[in-house]
Amino acid sequence: MNNISLRQLAGVNRVLGVDLTDNCARVVELEERIIPLRKTQSRFIVRNHFTLEFNPADEWSNKADLLKQKLSELGSSTRSAATSIRSLGVKVVETIIPSGIHAIDEWISENQEKLLRIPLSSGRISHSVEILEQTDSGTRVEITFVRKDEIERYQSFFRAAGLELIVLGAGVRDACNVIMVENNIELKEAKFFFSAEDSINVTDFLHGRRIRSYQSTAPITQAHPEEAAVFISGEQCIELNFTGADVIQPLGLSPEYCLPVGLTLKALNPELSPTNFLPAEETSRITLNIHKSLFQRTVLLAGTLLIVLLIIPFALETYLNWRSNSLDELLLANGSSYTELKLLETQTRDLEKQLTESGSSVRSSHTSKLLHDIASASPEGLWLYKFKLDAATKGTSKLSLFGYTQQSEKVTDYLKNLNGLGYEAILVRSGSPQQNETVIPLRKDAVTFEITTLLKN
Repeated sequence: MNNISLRQLAGVNRVLGVDLTDNCARVVELEERIIPLRKTQSRFIVRNHFTLEFNPADEWSNKADLLKQKLSELGSSTRSAATSIRSLGVKVVETIIPSGIHAIDEWISENQEKLLRIPLSSGRISHSVEILEQTDSGTRVEITFVRKDEIERYQSFFRAAGLELIVLGAGVRDACNVIMVENNIELKEAKFFFSAEDSINVTDFLHGRRIRSYQSTAPITQAHPEEAAVFISGEQCIELNFTGADVIQPLGLSPEYCLPVGLTLKALNPELSPTNFLPAEETSRITLNIHKSLFQRTVLLAGTLLIVLLIIPFALETYLNWRSNSLDELLLANGSSYTELKLLETQTRDLEKQLTESGSSVRSSHTSKLLHDIASASPEGLWLYKFKLDAATKGTSKLSLFGYTQQSEKVTDYLKNLNGLGYEAILVRSGSPQQNETVIPLRKDAVTFEITTLLKN
C-alpha cells in the first residue's frame, strides 16, 4: 500500500483473518511491516495459518472455544480479528439511485422491501452501500443487506473466542482485496473468479477499480476474453477450467486462504472497502482505542526522546570530568618529574641568554662547540644550572660551571670527561647545597658543585 494508516501508527499491525462457516474456520495471522528504506510502503508477513474443522451440529460457543484453544497452542497473542458473514442472511443488490438523491441511506431504507423483494422490517436488517459508478442518470451502487441477528451471532462468537472484532464484512467480496494489493491491475481490464463451496463469485475491474460483482451458481467453463486479465482463487478454484488464467495464491498460501488474507488486508488498510457491519457504537469504541494507543505511543516516544536529550549532556559532562580527573591524577603522580623538567627548561633558557650576552668574547662557532662538549661530557644524572664567564685576561677566559647531582661520583666522571676533551677542568667545590643555591630541587641527598676551566680566546 502507498500510505501508512492510523492503525499502523497506533501499533495495530497484526490481525487475524477468519473465514468462518458452519463446517470450518480458515485462519490467517498477518503482520504488516514498514519497508525501512521506503517509509510509505509496507510488506506483509504470514505469521500463522491453519484450517480448523468443526462439527456442523455443534454450538457456536463450542466452536469458539476450539478456536481459542488452537490460537493458544500456537502461542498467538494477536487479538484483533476480521471476518465476513457467510450465510443465507446476506443479500447483495446492485441498483441505480436516481440523480438528485443525496441522502442515500434514507433512500435505501425507504425502498428496502422493493430492493429485497421480500417484506422485512427495517429494524431487523442492516445495510452497507458501496458506490461503483457515477453517471448522468444516477449513482450505480452495490448494497449489501444482512440480518442483524447474524451480526450479533458473529460478534458473540468472537467475544467467546477472546478476540476483538474490528472488521465484519459480508459474503466473499473481500477476497478480491488480494489482487488489488498484490497484482498490478491499474492499466487493464480484469476479471476475478472466486470459487466457493456452493457458488462462483465474479468481480470485474477496470483500470484498477471494481465496477461490478455478481454470483453464478452454474459451472463456468467458457474461455476468458482475450483483452481481459483473468484471476482465479478460492476453495474450489481447481475446478474452474480457464486456460491461461492466473491462480492467485495469496502471499504464497493455498488459494483457499484468499478470503481470510483479503480480510486481514482490509483490516490493516480500511480504504480497500467501506463495508463494515459492526454497530456504530462498536466502531466508535475501536476508533477511540486506536486514538488512545496512538496518543500513548506518541507520549512514550516524546518522553524517551526527552530522556535521551537529557542523558547525552549528562553523560558527556561525566566523561569530561572523568578525563579531567584522570589527567589530574597523572599529573600528581608525576609532579616531581614535571617540576624538575620545568626547572631545567628555565635553566636552559637562562644559560642560552648568558651565552648570548658573552658572544663578544666567544665566537659563535666556538660557542656551539663549547656547548656541545659541555653537554656531551656530562654523565646521566648530572645537571648544570648556571654558567659564568669571567672577562679575558692574557688571552684566556675562565668559564665556571655550576650544577648538581645525587651521586658525588658523577662529578668525578664529569671532570674526567672534560679533561678528556682537552679542557683543563678544576673542581672548585663539591658538597651539600649552599644557602644561595635556591634553584636546586629540594632534595636532601643533592650534591652541588662548581667546576672552572680556562678557555682560549
